[in-house]
Amino acid sequence: MPRIAGWSCGTDGAKARPAGSYLGLVAVPLDGRSTAAAVSCEFSPPGLRAGGFAGGLSLLVLVAVGVLPRVLARRRSHTKTSSEDHRLVARTA
Repeated sequence: MPRIAGWSCGTDGAKARPAGSYLGLVAVPLDGRSTAAAVSCEFSPPGLRAGGFAGGLSLLVLVAVGVLPRVLARRRSHTKTSSEDHRLVARTA
């Protein structure tokens, strides 16, 4: 696997730490004295959390821009009186 930012590796279930590099590939240091039976590596793209936050925030703004004018228009239509309403009030008075 090519060594790029985001790789972390650990041995035998130990806490993963950033992977090393050997000739441009992912490297896990083993000292030869350890009896590591398993090596596990994980990849988490750099900027994933910030990108997810920015995408979620953009989605909220997009929904607000689509919904807010309708809510305000509905609220205005219920509070305004029409000219017909004024005529009815004038006739009954």
